[in-house]
Amino acid sequence: MIARCVSAHHFLVLAIAPGGLAVRAIDRTGAAFDAFEIRAAGTPAPLSFIRGDANNDGAADLGDAVAVLSYLFRGSRAVCLAASDVNASGDIGIADAVYLLGFLFAKGSAPPAP
Repeated sequence: MIARCVSAHHFLVLAIAPGGLAVRAIDRTGAAFDAFEIRAAGTPAPLSFIRGDANNDGAADLGDAVAVLSYLFRGSRAVCLAASDVNASGDIGIADAVYLLGFLFAKGSAPPAP
């Protein structure tokens, strides 16, 4: 691990590993306030969302269909646009809410994997 002072109050901490580089920005108390990773080519990134979990509560359910419809018709903020694209068409529309409702209540196909 390497630490480098970037100002009188903030430091960068670098962790170099075979798969890539982890960077954390910390304050004088050691509390991290930002972080990111750079991975070597070919190293898979961890799964970052569940398709259909539009409200990001950890499961695809009726609340997610409501979240997609609220995004479309009420202008509500989308928590995760990729998760809201339930049918993986590349855009978000009423078909995404219908697809999710079909999966949940009419034995339709599960949302595609991310």
